[in-house]
Amino acid sequence: MNILRYLKGLLKSTLRNISDVTDTISWHENAFHITLYMSYALYIIAFTGILSFNPQYLSTLETIIKYYIAIMLLIRFNPYVNRKITEFDKHLVFEAAMLLFISTTAYAIAKSYIGEITHIVHS
Repeated sequence: MNILRYLKGLLKSTLRNISDVTDTISWHENAFHITLYMSYALYIIAFTGILSFNPQYLSTLETIIKYYIAIMLLIRFNPYVNRKITEFDKHLVFEAAMLLFISTTAYAIAKSYIGEITHIVHS
């Protein structure tokens, strides 16, 4: 039982330290916003058909954003760390919800649409 208490304490301490580090550095916030806006631009380009590109780009960008959001949510909103909610936290949670919505609807539509255009172009 003592080992479990020790591991739980170690987990709490580690998560608290990581959470504190994410509060003191802000470059990741800017990188998040840039990547997010790039993905929005690619979705718009995909839907309008302005450019034809490999749908894998959308998939890769979406995967990067999903992992970033998942890691940040685990670090910043875990039950072992008491922290004040910042504006970035609110934005992160909102964008996480939007990404879940977009990835379940718009991504499938965009991929299908790009696949049809590619098929037509290559025929």
